[in-house]
Amino acid sequence: MRRFVGTGLFHCLLRRLCLISIGGLFLASCGLNQSNNTTTNATLSGCQITASAFVTNGAQHSVPPATPALRGASLTIDGSTALQPLLQQAAVEMNAVNAMHIVVTGGGSTQGLHDVETGTVDMGMSDIFAEEASPSHSYTDLIDHPVATVTFTLVVSGDVRESVRNLRLPDIQAIFLGHVTNWKQLGGPDEPITVFNRTAGSGTRATFEHYILGSTNERQRIGMQADSMQQEITAIAAGKGAIGYTATNYVESVKGSNGVSPICIDGFGATAHNVSKGYYPFWSYEHVYTKGKPSAIEQAFLNYVMSEAFQSTDLIELGYQGLAS
Repeated sequence: MRRFVGTGLFHCLLRRLCLISIGGLFLASCGLNQSNNTTTNATLSGCQITASAFVTNGAQHSVPPATPALRGASLTIDGSTALQPLLQQAAVEMNAVNAMHIVVTGGGSTQGLHDVETGTVDMGMSDIFAEEASPSHSYTDLIDHPVATVTFTLVVSGDVRESVRNLRLPDIQAIFLGHVTNWKQLGGPDEPITVFNRTAGSGTRATFEHYILGSTNERQRIGMQADSMQQEITAIAAGKGAIGYTATNYVESVKGSNGVSPICIDGFGATAHNVSKGYYPFWSYEHVYTKGKPSAIEQAFLNYVMSEAFQSTDLIELGYQGLAS
């Protein structure tokens, strides 16, 4: 993906409201329906993608500059568990070089926004825009700092991995809305479908509901719920006939013969290439929010996360995509 210039255009593209070509690169439009795109395969095995597609080249970690003014400084950050690994890595490196005390915890996007708004933490992580997080609450004093993009994937438990490798968007919607409850209804094994979901307040869940379930008057089939990305993917791995969703950088975190397997949506896997071409809809920008203008310490941390050194090494190794590439 490329860095976008021009405030109005940048704002438009961040919100995924337009389909536009920049230097030959097409970006996904808001609510893109893959069934209207390139020819897709309706079968469960129409596409195959494995966790190896998300493995990086093992880039070395970057080293932040030694800055005497930061020595002993502290920051608290919480929110999105999709973004948490990236900021935790930056914190480890900043703490080591500058003897800082930066603590990064999860809790979900809504919690991150609430906590930075109330001053419980210095910075809040979110998969969604603050103004879209809650129709009843306005975060007018929060400033958005986009730091990366993250791609999500549907995953299934090991017992159905050989028969479920691809799902059409309407079938995914039918599963999560409760219209399809057994894999045999989609041509798979005669096995009940166990749905795993994130809890309310999760930015990943909000992204899933917006770009995969789309606009509907039906209530989603809640199924099993998990408070964090790691909890959900671990539970799916231990389940039977299970399906859920996770950031791609978590897929490799569950090892063993059972594990979890990523699946395609409408014949396309969760790769950066498919996102950039507009073929794959399940991704989001990752935001760090500050309450008002960042303090000098907050700005130093943001500067490091957005530095060329960090974006070209740690960010890639951890499975994220930059705002420029």
